Amino acid sequence: MDSFLVEYLSSGKCVVLVGSGPSTAMGYPSWADLATITIKALRDEQPGANLKKLEAPFSRKDYPSVFEEAEKILGLPRLRQILSSECKPKSQNGKVYDLIARWPIKTFLTTNFDDELQNHLTALGEAYLAYNNSEDHLAQFTPDLSGAIFKLHGDFRSNDGLILTRSQYTVIQSGPQYEYWRTKMTSLFQMMPVVIVGHSLTDENFRHVLAAAKKGCGVINPVCWIAPDVSPDQRREYLEKYRIRVISYDNRDGSHRHLTTLIENISNFVPPRIKYHAREQVLRATRSALQNNAAAPGFYVYNKLCVEDSFDNKRQEVIIATILAGLKAYDQSDKFTIDDVLNKAGWPTDQKLNIHLQSLVLNP
Repeated sequence: MDSFLVEYLSSGKCVVLVGSGPSTAMGYPSWADLATITIKALRDEQPGANLKKLEAPFSRKDYPSVFEEAEKILGLPRLRQILSSECKPKSQNGKVYDLIARWPIKTFLTTNFDDELQNHLTALGEAYLAYNNSEDHLAQFTPDLSGAIFKLHGDFRSNDGLILTRSQYTVIQSGPQYEYWRTKMTSLFQMMPVVIVGHSLTDENFRHVLAAAKKGCGVINPVCWIAPDVSPDQRREYLEKYRIRVISYDNRDGSHRHLTTLIENISNFVPPRIKYHAREQVLRATRSALQNNAAAPGFYVYNKLCVEDSFDNKRQEVIIATILAGLKAYDQSDKFTIDDVLNKAGWPTDQKLNIHLQSLVLNP
């Protein structure tokens, strides 16, 4: 087992960047699948449309260009809607995510559009907030940050920050709009040990991250990259040229099933995240014969939070996390209010957010 990899993951200071491998292992559609879905939707919705501009890049596996041409015909909101409806797993076997979620990692990065990482952390009782790739959100990313998942390519919920089409990839690689993104990623590789899981080293659409790694890491803090189908000669080349230590697995069938075995072996050497037991005075404060109607737990938490300088920010984060949990019960076509979402997540029905607090939450 690679000594750098084990040391990084066990340190409690490591950042893990999760690629498509774990999601593909769960049966999420590949880029080729999503491009096929896009072309089919165009045939159904635009019977007379000329699809040659999509079929040519599809044949050479240039899927971002497929999405680029589809966006010109359908518009980005409709394209997002089509892809979002199909972005579902065929299997509930999320073993890789189960194992990764148990690693003692404070901050995760991901280029995936799905929410599997956050879902598996939540299943362990770990509260992680999802951040997008905006300048304001990335500014929050410091070595001390804990409980965060940064979506480096956005997701299908919004046009803002979505990296899907060829022009969007061009902008994030070299456009001035994403200069902050490239600077932050370079500083990340300089400041912190980084482990990348489930991304192919040969994926041209991941080269902007590879460029940041080359610029930011060094001999002392090489990136550890768990990647499919990398030969010994290629591993040596990446270590010498990019300061990347590659831990490879066999993925010739494209299923990433061997990634599960590798992550299981790695997890045998990495201590799981530590659960702290509540102190007795906390337990006493939360016990009450009144059960869910008890005021003591809320009073105790309120008093503890009030002494924090960032009380208002923490309050907003709690409400936002509750809203994100409640949103999972709704489809994009559903109509709902912020109170509906909060109630769905278990927020007390008699405690409505005032207008000022709603404004702070919706416009952080």
